[in-house]
Amino acid sequence: MVVADSSVLIPLLRIGRISLLKSLFGRIIISREVCQELRTGINGLSVFEEACKSWIKVFEKSLPLALEIAKRECIEKADASLILLAEDKKEILLSNDAAMILVAWSRGIECWWMTTFIIKCIKKKIIDKKEAKKIIIQLIQSGMHLDNVVYATLLDEIERI
Repeated sequence: MVVADSSVLIPLLRIGRISLLKSLFGRIIISREVCQELRTGINGLSVFEEACKSWIKVFEKSLPLALEIAKRECIEKADASLILLAEDKKEILLSNDAAMILVAWSRGIECWWMTTFIIKCIKKKIIDKKEAKKIIIQLIQSGMHLDNVVYATLLDEIERI
């Protein structure tokens, strides 16, 4: 299982590839705050709702420290809730939010970027290299920001697998 952020879920929903998460992790967990973010008019909402019935678990419990951490670290409450959830469950945090990842790292939480996730999918033979490159292009076309240096490094890493 993995704790997933909307910064990963939304791009995967936009390109119709959210099922990659299920293929790699089996189940994912999100906070209710992230669930609320996702229900505010995104492409793929019906796919998300269906996934919540089976392999996406929404953690409904309130995390009272989330607001305090959000204020102290200058991050969103939804991000703080995911950090606390990953910390409590001792799970990987999957995000594409740099500020959130820095805070999570400072708390000793293992974090994966979207790019890390794509590489892991190749290594586990969920997708091949060609499909991975196609997915990356689709993610960028759908609005996901990827620095040119990161993109070049990612393509190089894919070729070395």
